[in-house]
Amino acid sequence: ANTRLLTVGGTNGGIVQGSIVDISGTMLVGLTKIGSGTWTTSGANTFSGASNFSGGGTMILDYGTQDN
Repeated sequence: ANTRLLTVGGTNGGIVQGSIVDISGTMLVGLTKIGSGTWTTSGANTFSGASNFSGGGTMILDYGTQDN
């Protein structure tokens, strides 16, 4: 399967609103966090691509069943 990466970064951090989901069975989505900021996701995240978090800070993943 191919993978598309969503990359977030920076020193201030932020919120990724909505769900992060694979595009199809053959197109996975991965998540990369760079930088020292704290990032939060909201929504029913079901992505199955690789995740990579670097640069310190925090990544908070919300796997809720609905958007916040």
